[in-house]
Amino acid sequence: MRRRIFFGVTGIALIVLVVGVILAAGVNRRFQAEVRDDLFRQAEATATVVGSQLSDALSGRDGSAIDAPRPVLELIETVRLVGGHDIVEVGLVVAGRVRPVGPEPVVLPDEPPIAARSLSETVIGGVPMAVAIVGIDVDVGTRTRPAVVAIARSTDLPGSGLSGALVLSLGVGALLAVALAAWLARSNGKAVDELALAAQTLAGGEFAVRAPESGVDEVADLGRAFNEMASRLEEGRVREREFLLSVSHDLRTPLTTIRGYGEALAEDDVPADDLRRVGGVIGAQAQRLGRLVEDLMTLGRLEAGHFTVHREEVDLAAHVRELLVPFADRAKPAGLRMSVAVDEVGVVTTDPDRVGQVVGNLVENALRHTPEGGTISARLGPAADGVEFSVTDTGPGIEAEELDRIFDRRYVADRHRPLRPEGSGLGLAITRQLVVLLGGTLDVASTPGTGSTFSVRLPRQ
Repeated sequence: MRRRIFFGVTGIALIVLVVGVILAAGVNRRFQAEVRDDLFRQAEATATVVGSQLSDALSGRDGSAIDAPRPVLELIETVRLVGGHDIVEVGLVVAGRVRPVGPEPVVLPDEPPIAARSLSETVIGGVPMAVAIVGIDVDVGTRTRPAVVAIARSTDLPGSGLSGALVLSLGVGALLAVALAAWLARSNGKAVDELALAAQTLAGGEFAVRAPESGVDEVADLGRAFNEMASRLEEGRVREREFLLSVSHDLRTPLTTIRGYGEALAEDDVPADDLRRVGGVIGAQAQRLGRLVEDLMTLGRLEAGHFTVHREEVDLAAHVRELLVPFADRAKPAGLRMSVAVDEVGVVTTDPDRVGQVVGNLVENALRHTPEGGTISARLGPAADGVEFSVTDTGPGIEAEELDRIFDRRYVADRHRPLRPEGSGLGLAITRQLVVLLGGTLDVASTPGTGSTFSVRLPRQ
């Protein structure tokens, strides 16, 4: 990644530099051309003005004398200053030679130019200049004599300076970009290396590892996301350990009872009149152990997706009434009051066996957590988008921060240990996944110290 960042930014900087140099060269050429064109236009205008004044000054002479009067020389100097030219020179063509009007010429040619106007370049005193030469006709006495006007202006200051400054700026920018690329590659590369090391450590089973989160760039965001994932994995591992400990305890209790009575029976330590009671205890513990194993297998199949739903038309009200009868019989010996309110909801297309598991698990959960003298209410009725079955208890309730976790099979809270150990304790985790398979939703509302209500909504089809 560091190499990609470095070479990517460096490549962009070089491309910008090359494009900048090309643009600078193009701008320079265009500027120079504009300077020359402007110089040529001013040379023609100057030639017209100077030619008019020179014609008036030399009118009536034979043209052999070239000494121009002061007004003409002042006019030439004024044209030079106003036009911003370096040199303005005028000459008359006499006997095939150009005779200067004024001081010794610098750019004025010795011989008349072939073309009426021309543009050339020369170097004077180490300074490159553009020279525009224009030929004009001057009336001298009774004849017309050709004259030459030469204007020179430096081409180095505006064009080359601008191009050089632009190229220099681009060069400095490219160097800064390369330095920035190196810094980014080094800093981001270090952060990525640390993140990769953290990922390898996490893959090795060390869930307490964390990646650096400093900064506000994408790498820092990735580090924060990684740490959040690691925290959840660490929390999940703790829950998994607690779950295994809980299951181990639930398995060990009936196994200990069965083993104890089995050893007693093997040694004939059980009186004959206690055999029936011992057999009942062993059968009950074996049944409890079987429920736990069955729930574990059911949850495993649900989480693996190896669970099928067989839908059929069901008179849901009659089915739920039948399911609730044995639970009402179990509530009385436990000192609980159980009320049942089942409204007619018509025929619903669903899986009656899975509905039975959902109803049984919810009522079983209420029986496990409601203290003696408490009340359990089971209700079935129509809902806007189907049917709703709810179970309300007067148990200890659930804290708000734990509501989203009680359906996790790995979540175990000491304050929610059941008052009655019947069942595996996996009912809520199984119920949630069964409800999802049936196309419904499972919600819980609870007030600590008052009780909880679990509500299942199922579609009619």
